[in-house]
Amino acid sequence: MIDIDMLDIFFIVLGVLIGALASGWYFVHKQKKLRQDFIEKQTEWGRLQAELDIRNRWYEETRQDYENRLQSLADELNSSRHEVTDLKQNLISLQERNTYLTQMKDEAQALYEKFKTEFETLNTKFLKENTEALGEQSRKTVNELLNPLKERLEAFDRKITDLNAEQREKGGELRVVLEKLLEQNKNLSEEADRLAKAIKGDVKKLGNWGELILERVLEISGLEKGREYVLQWQMADIEGKALRPDAIILLPDNKQIIIDSKVSLAAFDQYLRAETEEEASAFAHSHVEAVKTHIQNLSSKQYQNLNDLHSTDFVLMFIPIEPALALALSTDPDLYSYALKKNIILVSPTTLLATLRTVEMLWRQEKQQKNIDEIIRLASNMYDKLRALVDKLEDLGKNIQKSSDLYDDVMRTLTTGKGNLIKQALKMQELGTPVTKKLSSTNEMLSSDEEETEN
Repeated sequence: MIDIDMLDIFFIVLGVLIGALASGWYFVHKQKKLRQDFIEKQTEWGRLQAELDIRNRWYEETRQDYENRLQSLADELNSSRHEVTDLKQNLISLQERNTYLTQMKDEAQALYEKFKTEFETLNTKFLKENTEALGEQSRKTVNELLNPLKERLEAFDRKITDLNAEQREKGGELRVVLEKLLEQNKNLSEEADRLAKAIKGDVKKLGNWGELILERVLEISGLEKGREYVLQWQMADIEGKALRPDAIILLPDNKQIIIDSKVSLAAFDQYLRAETEEEASAFAHSHVEAVKTHIQNLSSKQYQNLNDLHSTDFVLMFIPIEPALALALSTDPDLYSYALKKNIILVSPTTLLATLRTVEMLWRQEKQQKNIDEIIRLASNMYDKLRALVDKLEDLGKNIQKSSDLYDDVMRTLTTGKGNLIKQALKMQELGTPVTKKLSSTNEMLSSDEEETEN
């Protein structure tokens, strides 16, 4: 019985120990977790505190910035109010000044009209009473002033008339040229075909023939040789190698267009004589390759980079036979783009003639602009002469006024002034001075002046 109780007590004690150990482990684990949670919360609190400090500083800076901006806006508003007040005062002052100036203008205009009327009346009276010598001298002076102006006006009128006549003449010439253009081009093509058959086998003759056709196109284009285009101009490239393009077109803006004639008829002639489509196609492609070779050779000369020239970025490659160029372009539709990439433009007699007509029109416009500039210069000179004439007429008017004043002063000395000569002569006549003829008309004038003085 005792043993059983001891065993129970053992198990009870063991259970208590196990429970105590479990409780201790639980509390230790719980305390560790609480400590870890505390550290995390403390870290989070520190982070939040730092973020709060940052936000507080940002808020303070933002608040200070807003206060500064608000103060700046308030200052600008006050300044604007002052400016508005000043502008209102200036506006009132300007309005008052404008009213005053308007009144002054009206008064000056009225005074001018009054003086003008009085001057015209006085001038008429003076001219009637003045001597014939003064009138003749005045007319001579006015003629001397007006004659240069008349000559300028006549020159100006002649210039306008010549310009209009030139415009009409040029317009008629352009219509005639346009009517003849197709015929000339047809003749060129026929001549080209005819000459090509004659010189087909000689490369040197082919080159000379191409240059001859090019020169013919230039001659009928309306451009003036030596002034608007030159032939075979000798020059050198950067390395000193001699270059001599077939033609250089001179433009009004001190630019140049290079034209070089290239003739290749071997493959083209074989194409024309081909008996099968396969042969024709092969010869057509050979013709395209020959044209491309000419393009490459011409592009390699780099005419647009020469120091002696102010050339455009492109060079015209002249193919004198229209069908030859047409065959090359129809066989290879990209041939034109291929040439453009190498700064080469392919032209035939027709397209070149159209281009040259455009250049000729530019030169014509340049001449017309020079005529217009000359007209403007004449108009400016005419205005200057007119201004000088007005000034001299004003001086003449002042001199006439001075003469009129001098005349009035003489008449006052003679008739109306105190102790004038007429009064003294009449008194001497009354005192018995013998005279052959009385001053009857002068006496009446004296009486009239005295009545006006009394009134």
